[in-house]
Formats: sequence, C-alpha cells, structure tokens
Amino acid sequence: MDFFTYWEEARPQIDKHLENKVFMFKYCEEEMRKALAGGKRVRGTLTLLVCEALGGKREDALDRASAIEFVQAASLIHDDFIDGDEVRRGRPALWVELDPRRAILLADVLFSSAQLQMEEKSREDGRILAEAIKNTAYGAAVEALDEYQRVIPLKTGALFAAASRFGAVAAKQSKEIEEKAFNYGLFLGEAFQIADDVMDAKKVQSGDVNLWNALRLLPTLLKASLFHDTLGEEQEKFKQDIDVKIQKAVAELDGFPDNEFTKMLNGVPRQMVDLLFEKG
Repeated sequence: MDFFTYWEEARPQIDKHLENKVFMFKYCEEEMRKALAGGKRVRGTLTLLVCEALGGKREDALDRASAIEFVQAASLIHDDFIDGDEVRRGRPALWVELDPRRAILLADVLFSSAQLQMEEKSREDGRILAEAIKNTAYGAAVEALDEYQRVIPLKTGALFAAASRFGAVAAKQSKEIEEKAFNYGLFLGEAFQIADDVMDAKKVQSGDVNLWNALRLLPTLLKASLFHDTLGEEQEKFKQDIDVKIQKAVAELDGFPDNEFTKMLNGVPRQMVDLLFEKG
C-alpha cells in the first residue's frame, strides 16, 4: 500500500467519525456539516498513520484526528473571511453562505469543542492542541510583520506537528519518540507552506488572486525574495529550501519501527509537495 491508497481509505473513516461528532451541535448540525465538508483530511490522516507506524491502533487515534480536523476547518473559516475569499472547495465560503457573524462564531465553537474533547482525554492532549491553535493564530497574525523563516513553522507547521505528535501519543510512545513525531510534522508542514507560498507568488504575478490577498501576501513575499518579475532563480532557491525541510522531516523517522507505515511516512513530505505543485 502507498500513502495515497492509505489516505483514500482513512478519509471516509475520519469523515464518519466527524459526522458522529456533529450530533453534539444540536441547534446547528447542518451548519457544522457545511463547515466540515470537503476537507482533504491530510492532517487527520497523518495522525492515524503515525499512530500505526508506532504500533498503535487506528481507532485509538480517531478522536485526536477529528480534533485536528475541527481546528483545520475553523482556521479556514477565519482565513476565508479575513482574506475576503468567497469560494472554498468550489462552493461559497461559509461566511458568504451564512453571514460573517454566524460563520466566525461557528468557527469559534469548533475551536473550543476540539479543545474540550482533548482536555477530556488528558491534560497533555489538551496542551498539545492549545499550543497548536495558539501558534497557528500567532503565525497568521504576524505574517506580514515577522521574518519569513520565523513565520512558516507557525502558520502550517504547527498543526502538522500537533497532528503527528497526536499519533505518537495515541500509540503511547515515549517523550523522545513524541518529539521526533512532532519534528517530523513540523518540517513536513514547513515544506508544504513554502511550496504553497511559491504558488501564491505565481498567482500574484499572474493577477489570479483578489486584491486583498495580493496586498496581504506582498510583505511576506518581498521579505522572502519571492516577488520578482520572474521567479526563476528565486523559485529554485525556495525549492532547495523545500528539499532541506523534507530531508529533515525524513531524518526524524530514525527510531521509528521498520514497517510499511513508516515507509509511507518516509515518502509523504515529497509526495505532498509534488501534489501541491501539480495542482497549482
């Protein structure tokens, strides 16, 4: 089995688990379904895969995978509204379909519900998720102000890192292995974020991005030396940075069991980045 096959098998399982969670929201079930609909479940799948690579059972990681997907969905609702993006996954963004006030409040409910679920599991689970939410929000808040290399571990790396660590926690691994799992997810997320920013730079150049997003991206892209008349050599430099992040991610798998799941993890960073470039 390769990662994409695993992903295709895991996604419906995560979706079913999320659907079971929707019933908690008695007065807004349909809105919550819309908020959670269409997600790729990459981060949740990472939680399951790390857990199985470390000898755990997939079912022990499902609650944690669902919490990560709650946070991802909530973050996208906030991002779409802040960025003025009116379409998400080929459908109207939630703030457009409902209204900004309801959409933002629903996102806040998702954040707090995920946090509560993890607090009920353990204090450590709650701390891992709280830190991921804080770092993701902080990275977005300082995106146009801070140094690029300091922002990327926060923006996307934080949630990938938490997803990966959750897999190790579900498998009841040592703190040392937990830390390796965390670093693996962090470097994977950083590689993914740099690749995403390269694609955003191309969109800014082509004009295929709304004015607000162009203005929002410009300071970061300038600091990153991404915004030029031709990306050319600069794009190659960032591809080299991506390669370094991928190598660092794979190096963190040292100490993981030698099994088919670890072999899949070995290929995930490169496959995810290549997929982003292909679709971009």
